[in-house]
Amino acid sequence: MNIKVILQGLLIGIIMIIILILFQKITHINVPTWLGNIIILGLIVLFCKKTKSSN
Repeated sequence: MNIKVILQGLLIGIIMIIILILFQKITHINVPTWLGNIIILGLIVLFCKKTKSSN
């Protein structure tokens, strides 16, 4: 595993969490925390696979 890829994945994860929190505050829709975590985890895995295949 490349450290750069891991850091990029973490950064995107943090950004996604912030976006999710802001989205919840704006829309006043409570998305279950586990659902948000699954979505974020899925996006991180997807991103890591894309960066791995592009290298």
